[in-house]
Amino acid sequence: MTLAIFVPFNVSHNDKVTNGIALCPNLHRAFDRGLVSISRIKDIVQCIHAE
Repeated sequence: MTLAIFVPFNVSHNDKVTNGIALCPNLHRAFDRGLVSISRIKDIVQCIHAE
């Protein structure tokens, strides 16, 4: 598992656990590339299909 950060620390100065989510490495890369997103309530992962 890796930690994906929602808002970078240098922007938010937020180091709380609520500013990130544990993801497997493959999903983390997809998150960083904008291929998946997390809803505001942080319990729904949406796949965005690239055309």
